[in-house]
Amino acid sequence: MATNYDLDVFARTIYGEAEANNKADAVAIADVILNRKKNGKQWPNTIAEVCLQPWQFSCWNTNDPNRDRIISANGKWFNECEKIAKDAVNLNGYNVTKGATHYYATFIKKPKWAKGHKPCYVVTHKNGNEHLFFNDIDTPAPETAQESLEQIKPLSGSGTIKAARAGIVGASAVGVAAETVEQLQPALPIAQTLAQYAPWGLVAILAAAIGYMAWRRIADRAEGLR
Repeated sequence: MATNYDLDVFARTIYGEAEANNKADAVAIADVILNRKKNGKQWPNTIAEVCLQPWQFSCWNTNDPNRDRIISANGKWFNECEKIAKDAVNLNGYNVTKGATHYYATFIKKPKWAKGHKPCYVVTHKNGNEHLFFNDIDTPAPETAQESLEQIKPLSGSGTIKAARAGIVGASAVGVAAETVEQLQPALPIAQTLAQYAPWGLVAILAAAIGYMAWRRIADRAEGLR
């Protein structure tokens, strides 16, 4: 029997993992959580314990910025997630994912556990990404943060990291240019002026990069990236 605590953690996990306002995605994720509870082999025996099992649903990771968002969740979509969680328990699962216990989003690198397996269910997001669900995975759960990141949500594919790389490249280019201009000062008078203002160009590039990273972080969150 599910307690009020189970239902609350259940709803917040759905809210944190599913694409916002995508009921099909929320229902499928609810199925995965209940399927794990029913499985009983490598998963805990209560809904809350399944949701909070370390390194499983990343929205609960202590170092995940999404954690604060789900803890303080409210509003129309969260209310819908609460209803989806309650109905899932009453129905003993929506049974739409054909027994899936795993899923991943296509905006990340394919996890090791998914290689060689075909999804049994797919939910498409508004931006064209998908959640792929699997019902034939028996891989043990990750035991460390590093293992979880490597297998499930590597940061390298996110726009945030791409923006950071762009900023580093741009700053390096300006730095090289500044050094070159300084070397030309004795031969070209105009080089002195360029050398004087080149550091400000570096500052401008870095400021632009920081702004771009902030924008990309917001965009990543909107797309469900952690």
